[in-house]
Amino acid sequence: MVRNMDFPICVDLDGTLLRGSTLPMVARLYLEQRLFLLKDFSSVRWAAVKKSVCSRIDFSGQVFEFRAGLVSFLKERRDCGIKIFLVTGADQKVADEVAGRIGLFHDAIGSDGFRHLVGRNKARYLAERFGKFRFAYIGDSYRDMFVWRYASEIIIVKNSWILVSVLSAIKRREQNMICRFVD
Repeated sequence: MVRNMDFPICVDLDGTLLRGSTLPMVARLYLEQRLFLLKDFSSVRWAAVKKSVCSRIDFSGQVFEFRAGLVSFLKERRDCGIKIFLVTGADQKVADEVAGRIGLFHDAIGSDGFRHLVGRNKARYLAERFGKFRFAYIGDSYRDMFVWRYASEIIIVKNSWILVSVLSAIKRREQNMICRFVD
């Protein structure tokens, strides 16, 4: 019998692993490096815009503010043999940069210019890759609700009463689901 604790753990990036969003940092770096071209934003697909912007950015020297408690939690799990995946709506280049710096992920999956891994898209991707109720998911916002519906374990990094109430409703529906907070 496979237990919930044997399932891989998938971690969101913006607001979860990192204390803030990578979007302002990417925009700032883009402008600082004098690479701003208005035509890059003519696309209506966010994944394509992110890909276009990130392809021109050098992240060397950029400091990322990780949640120390969450990093410790993930290291403990990894040391127990659990595979840890970074799954983010940020561009693949950002995902790879963060994963390379922290060095604890089995794989890093980001938006790729076509697929924008947020909300329903991320939920579908994870359900297809791991199977429904065959992965734990760590997130921080209402956009993660779609993913938590398919997760065997819900892990939240912020103690928000709105998230708690919505997740309580999901947990009532799925009796075997585990829900916890980490920071």
